[in-house]
Amino acid sequence: MSRPPCRPLDSLQVRRGDQVKAGDPLFALDETAEKAALDMARAALVLSEAEFARQEKLFRMGPAAAQDYDRARFHPDQDRQRVAQVEWNFNQKRQAAPLAGLVL
Repeated sequence: MSRPPCRPLDSLQVRRGDQVKAGDPLFALDETAEKAALDMARAALVLSEAEFARQEKLFRMGPAAAQDYDRARFHPDQDRQRVAQVEWNFNQKRQAAPLAGLVL
């Protein structure tokens, strides 16, 4: 049976017996893959927004097909959703204490 890939612990700010307040950092996992995915998603968004602006200009001038304009209009929304999801994944790599308490 194969094991899931190990996500290395990047840093651990608490130890057993520590008192923490709400919001205190607890740990951070390696975020290299998530950072790369976020950079790629943001770049795709920039490209899709530029393509939409180009298609919109062509459509107003007349030579662009309506289907090309519609397709270009759809992609930035899709890419914004992808960026939001990847940002959420990236932000999950650093965790803080949700409440004050004792670390067991």
